[in-house]
Amino acid sequence: MRYPLVVAALLLCPLELFAQTSTPATVFHSNGAFAQFLTITPDGLEIIVQVQRGTDSSGNASTFLIYDTFGPVTDGFVDTFASGVIPDSAFQGGDPAHLSLNVDTSQLTGFSSTSCTLSNIDFSFTCGPGSVGLIQLDWQQDSFSSTHTVSNVQQTFAQFMSQQHTVADTASALATGSFLGVTINSASGQAGVNHNSTLQIVKLQ
Repeated sequence: MRYPLVVAALLLCPLELFAQTSTPATVFHSNGAFAQFLTITPDGLEIIVQVQRGTDSSGNASTFLIYDTFGPVTDGFVDTFASGVIPDSAFQGGDPAHLSLNVDTSQLTGFSSTSCTLSNIDFSFTCGPGSVGLIQLDWQQDSFSSTHTVSNVQQTFAQFMSQQHTVADTASALATGSFLGVTINSASGQAGVNHNSTLQIVKLQ
């Protein structure tokens, strides 16, 4: 299992094909409720979602959403990575035992989404605007497991590099709802509380 990190699916080719340029890092300080899940749909689409409360690099109270999808297309694969600040009201739940997310990312100024397609024929790599839209999810802790995490991890993936310092108390949770038109039914996830954790993301395209 790839929690507590947000990660993109690994592509079966050298990272040099992707890591061509970089942009200034996005830094988010997580201190409060968060929820995440990973699921794979019957047609092979992998979906990862993470939402967390905290403060942005200027110290302002914020709620930060990241999602990544990866799946097959004709003669290749497509990876979509999206991230940005969402309204605090979109992420509800005073108790991490039950958290909910209700947001339309197509209506958010400054929310970024990029899709990149790798061709299996000529190994070309092309990027453009990624998927945005309505996300309605509920996380319910299931008491299956609980974890106290202290970690420092840096990883590089298709579209981004992440460096995360995590201090968190989490419990396993099931996510249910809809994600950009895809039905999510009891996806395996986590819900809990971050304690002065830090997430740094650098886009590589």
